[in-house]
Formats: sequence, C-alpha cells, structure tokens
Amino acid sequence: MKRAISLSLPLLLLALGCSDSGNSGPTPDPGTSSWDVPVSSDPVPDNSSCGTCGNPSDAGFSSDAGFSSAEFTSSSADAGNVALSEILSEAEFKRIFPIMDPSNSAYNDLRSYCTQTRCRGITTYDGLLAAAAKVPDFLSKGSLEARKRELAAFFANVFQETGGGWEGAPGGYEAWGLCFCEEQGFSDASVGGYSTSNDPNYQAAAGKSYHGRGAIQLSYPYNYGPASEYLYGDKRWLSNPELVLQSAEGFWGSGLWFWMVKEDVAPGETPPQGQPGAKGFDGKYYKPSCHMAMAGDWTPRTSDVEKKRTEGFGVTINVVNGGLECGGSWGTAGQNRVRMYKHFAQILGVEPVPSGWTGSDDDYLTCKNQTSFSVP
Repeated sequence: MKRAISLSLPLLLLALGCSDSGNSGPTPDPGTSSWDVPVSSDPVPDNSSCGTCGNPSDAGFSSDAGFSSAEFTSSSADAGNVALSEILSEAEFKRIFPIMDPSNSAYNDLRSYCTQTRCRGITTYDGLLAAAAKVPDFLSKGSLEARKRELAAFFANVFQETGGGWEGAPGGYEAWGLCFCEEQGFSDASVGGYSTSNDPNYQAAAGKSYHGRGAIQLSYPYNYGPASEYLYGDKRWLSNPELVLQSAEGFWGSGLWFWMVKEDVAPGETPPQGQPGAKGFDGKYYKPSCHMAMAGDWTPRTSDVEKKRTEGFGVTINVVNGGLECGGSWGTAGQNRVRMYKHFAQILGVEPVPSGWTGSDDDYLTCKNQTSFSVP
C-alpha cells in the first residue's frame, strides 16, 4: 500500500513513510484486501501461513536462521499480559516524544515548528493507553524485555511516519517524533486522495480523501474500513476518514491496528496447520504482522528463511516498506528506523538485540540482506 510522505520544514528534509508516496499499510498497492484480524487471547496459535512451501512441516527456522526461541518459551510467555502502563511510564513516553513534555528544553521550538500540524491533543500518553486497551494482543507475548523491544520497534516506525526533524534541529533529530500526524499536502478538504479499492466491501465515499493519517499513516479505503471495524465494530472511518484524527484513540488505534494485522494466504495456497481456511485473494501472499515479527509469533516459510526474513526489527521494516527500503534499496530511511529503534530501546532500558539471537546484529536490526515481501 502506498504511504504518505511526511516532510520536515527545512530543506534538509527526510522522507518519512514507506513507499514512493509514503504511508503505510499491510498491502503494497491499491487493490483488493483480505484480512485475518487479530483477536484477543490467541484461541489459535498465530503462526505463519505457508505461501510457497506446501507442507506445513517445511516451514520454520533452518539451522542457520539465526534465532533461538528461548525468550519465547512458555516460561517467559506465561508471565501474563502486562498492562502497557506497566511497560511504559508517562515519563518514558515524554522522553521518547519530547513534543509532549513542556519541561523539555526543545519543547517551545518543537511546538512552534509543528504548529500547523493536526497532532495537538491526539498524541497523548493517556490516548495511547486507551487505544491499546482496544488491541489487547499488543505487547502480549514474551518476556518483559521482549515486550519492551516490541514497543521500541513500534515507536521507531511511528517516528519515521510522524517525525519532522533534521540533523542539527533543536533538541536533536531524535526529538522530533509526533510532529506530523497527516500526509503533508492533504487535508480534510482534499477530495479523492488514495481512493482506489477493488474490494467491494471497502469502497471510497464520494468527496472523501483516504490519504495518510495516524501514527503509522493509514491510507486507502481497504485499510480505513477494516481498521475501523476492528476498533469500533463498524465502518465509520470508511464514510468519514477524517475521524482518524479527531481523537487520540483514533490516532494511536490506527497505528496499532496496522502493527497487529497480517495478510491472508493467496488462492490455492495451504493455510497454516490448525488455522481456519484462508479466504485469499488474487495477487497477494502471506506476510507476518510487525507484532509477529517482533514477538517470535510466526513460522517463516522455507522461502522466507532463504530470503533472510526470519525475526526481528528488520522484518518490521520489510513488512512496512520492504519494496523501497530493503535489500539493494537499503539506505537512509531504513537506517533512520534502526537509529530510532536503538534510541528508544535505550530509553526503555532494554538491549536492542535479544540474547537468544544467534545471527549477526545486522540481520536482526536491518533488512539490508532481506528480499522484499513483494517476492513471496
């Protein structure tokens, strides 16, 4: 799916977002959509579907996949779902996003530069907690350290979507998250932006724009509709996409929905063992959600292992924007995501690479050696 570019004000601009136009979504191009929406309590193990391997027993880590699942054994996973407020204090939240901290020395500069954005009042800590309460599987897997890593990964991608900083900016580049909450160049008055959808269940309303909005910028009707159904049980965002930015719950909830969803398998492919029959749709294939990549909660196919897509922060980059940032396209955008992931992990007091990871740090942190998920 196309992604909205968020630009900083000076000429030293950093393209935020993850495609040729910058806003995120689980599908890489406008078209049809079919979702396995996550549910609470994991009634069925949420392992990966098998797009090309055929036999479920073929899926999984090869001996050199680089990951030891010790951190996700029952002893650590059964610790219980820790509330987000216990993982992230408000003080830590303000260190991660200084624009929310009036005591920060760069606060006035941040508010001044970002004054034209629509983030005021909807990027709050309490709003994040309220949105997370609607997405109970978020940060639900693994040890406390693993959950903090996932939170750092989530915030790093949010930063890339909403940041407005540049080298030498007041407070430093790392201070500029939550500056932009909407794709620059669009507004509620825009008509027809990103309105293409071949899914009959999720069609654009006349006169509406489905440009990038939210923490991990949502775009296209086939993402607005399912996200709204998951959070509210109806399609209110499909008929009124501007609602995403009219509440903190909408702003954060749209990003959390993206973080948690996973794509269905394509027609004719075998669903994962123990999973319901897959709906499937033309031209698509399975890839994990960002949550699954960080929580060790999927079984990569043989083809994924061959293409270095196993676990870790680098896989989240691949899920979000692999076509433009991974493999031979590795560059500034991906490096900035890694930079912010390490920075936020430090604030949260956790090592960015888990002790159970046996491969190179590059293979956990980056997708420079990964093939994009656009190649199944």
